[in-house]
Amino acid sequence: MEQQLPDKSNGLLLITGNDDKKIEIKDLNIYNHYHYIPSQIQQAADGNLIMPYMNNKEVGLMKIKLD
Repeated sequence: MEQQLPDKSNGLLLITGNDDKKIEIKDLNIYNHYHYIPSQIQQAADGNLIMPYMNNKEVGLMKIKLD
């Protein structure tokens, strides 16, 4: 999901459910020059999330900690 922030920069929202069956929303700090691919998010063995990104000829992964 992409979020338009007031200062015209882009951000991402992480929406999850907790053990109490309540929705939790968390703003993710991102580098706005990368193109993130949220549809390809994977869960790592440690429970955190891994999301791929692209920028020109560069491809990488961003780790999202679920604190």
